[in-house]
Amino acid sequence: MKKWIISVVALLLIFLIWQSVSVYNHTFKTQEKVESKMEKTVKEKANLKSVSSITTYYGDETYYVGRGKTKKNEKVIVWMPKNQKKHDMIVKKVSQGITKKEVKEKVQADKNPEEIKSIRLGVTKDDQTNKEYPAWEVTYVDSENRFTYYYVAFETGKFTKLYRLYQS
Repeated sequence: MKKWIISVVALLLIFLIWQSVSVYNHTFKTQEKVESKMEKTVKEKANLKSVSSITTYYGDETYYVGRGKTKKNEKVIVWMPKNQKKHDMIVKKVSQGITKKEVKEKVQADKNPEEIKSIRLGVTKDDQTNKEYPAWEVTYVDSENRFTYYYVAFETGKFTKLYRLYQS
């Protein structure tokens, strides 16, 4: 009886591990397919010669952020909404905005974070006008151990909003 129970438990564990690996692999393959499809879409709709990277931004709305070059060899960033019927694509020259390095320096000088977790491009809304604009989203842990979202407008480099979450 004891061997039978051990055998059943072992089979259940093997099954659970197999299913977990399967779900994990499926999730990443799906994301890769989406990003590959979005790379083609960004290239076509923004009339780009090449696309060097695509990332996914999950904010109020999902955006695919692509970096590439125009046919005139200008470096651009494209914010492609997942819901293209509801939101417009945004295209900006890299030179029209501030760099990731400048954002990092600004946050370190203004907020002195304990640890910066990530700095990424996305789209956020102006709370008063409800208008969307490209922004840098900086996530960091502050001196009071709060997880903080700090937004900096891509074009102006100005701080736009801040959210803090207490960690347990």
